Amino acid sequence: MPGASALRTSAYSALAEELVAQQERAETLDVASVGTASIASSGNVRAMAFSVDSSLLISGGLDERVTVCEAATGRAVRQHKYQAEVRAIAVSPDNTVLAYGGADRRVVLRDLKMGTLLKEIDYTCAVRCIEFAPDGSHFATGGENGRVMLR
Repeated sequence: MPGASALRTSAYSALAEELVAQQERAETLDVASVGTASIASSGNVRAMAFSVDSSLLISGGLDERVTVCEAATGRAVRQHKYQAEVRAIAVSPDNTVLAYGGADRRVVLRDLKMGTLLKEIDYTCAVRCIEFAPDGSHFATGGENGRVMLR
């Protein structure tokens, strides 16, 4: 498509059969499903994930914030300040823990429902990706140093 921007990041909700994507320089997250909708964003989203039940869409990026929105309406439920660019977001399989990390070399774990801080973990490099094990017993992170760490 002429004039279209490159795709920056995306997340898929298998339960709701929705795909969310953001293009470079875009000011909204485009939601593609049976119908379509848009969720306002800062235009700087670098990572996003759906909650396991697909009720929430969590995003973060250059604005140094993690935003939790209702997926159906786009209404922001809460925001969490981070110390640098957010590059990775994941939700535990039991839908209770939100994990995120990024350029400040930390992974933050929060209660997904209440937003309370559970734990902060320091790393030796910027965090690029986070993924929970299917049983939720641990999670893996990948960093700019090319190493994978299990926690």
